Amino acid sequence: MEFDLIRSLVAAGFRVEDVTPDQINVSTYGNGPSSVLGLSNFRRIWSQTTEVDRQSKIDTFVSQAQEALKSTDDRVVSDRFVPRLLPGGRDRSMSAPWSEPIAEDALRLAIAVVYGSVVRFIQPMDFVQWSLSVKEVKRRARDNLIEQSRCIQPHQRQDGSVWFCSGDTLDAARLLIVHRWFENVAGLLTMVPTRDCLWVVPISGPDSLPLAASLWAESRLMIQTSPYPVSSQVFLSAEGALSVIPVRQRDGHLQLQQTKALQCLMKSIENR
Repeated sequence: MEFDLIRSLVAAGFRVEDVTPDQINVSTYGNGPSSVLGLSNFRRIWSQTTEVDRQSKIDTFVSQAQEALKSTDDRVVSDRFVPRLLPGGRDRSMSAPWSEPIAEDALRLAIAVVYGSVVRFIQPMDFVQWSLSVKEVKRRARDNLIEQSRCIQPHQRQDGSVWFCSGDTLDAARLLIVHRWFENVAGLLTMVPTRDCLWVVPISGPDSLPLAASLWAESRLMIQTSPYPVSSQVFLSAEGALSVIPVRQRDGHLQLQQTKALQCLMKSIENR
């Protein structure tokens, strides 16, 4: 796949600077810094396409990539903004997309512009080109995520956990708006092992904690085999804040560490 795609991109006037399983860094000749194009959507389309039709899918990808790199009108691109959660730790390479730390830098928030099968991550200079602030781009991306999530129905499991696995590549990002599905719940224990999974344990009392710990063990196995891993941490989402809840083993059992934020939440639940 990569060889055919690179050949078509070069033929269309792109300079291909780097290729990984997840993304490809490209630029147009004489047109400044490179842009990061995600390959996840295209890989899914490629796997579902017969060999006869694959060149047409490549041609569509190249055309959408050209549109993505030349778009300068913020009124056009802003409808395509979506948030993406990336693993924690800053990428300091020159071609790294814009991102900011959340949850004590256990996660990083990036913004992507989606053109069909092409996902282009926003670069720092895009804010200048579009005359948009980081705050405004984040707001628009959040609004778009809310709009694209209106019909999402998470799966309620028998153990009491709730899973988001819609397959639209935005499930991990729904951690940012997860309380929209749990408006009457004070706090949530959440996990985003991969880009395509958000696991939630609504906190109703002490029994919720061992359930989250057992799911953490399951998420650790998933993250080792997923092509798009995000985080192996447990996150507490409460009162508009997101914090890490460490997991430790004690007396042969996995337990969530009682952080100050978790202790305060459990106490408020007990006092109701």
